[in-house]
Amino acid sequence: HEFHGFEKLLLEAPAAIDVVVWGAISTGYEVATILRKGAKAVQIDAALRTEGPAVFARLEREMRRLAVL
Repeated sequence: HEFHGFEKLLLEAPAAIDVVVWGAISTGYEVATILRKGAKAVQIDAALRTEGPAVFARLEREMRRLAVL
């Protein structure tokens, strides 16, 4: 994923804003990267529809492997 638009928004916003990122996010690495760059939340829509609620356990495992949690 490229998060240049998200980073640009955070840098150029006239005031501090809370950002929720969504769109084809499906790995713990992507979630960790987004949160590390300053997002307040991440929407996991497509992965949730594909994998069901088990996706959250998988994402948590992947993030733990990255030592993010």
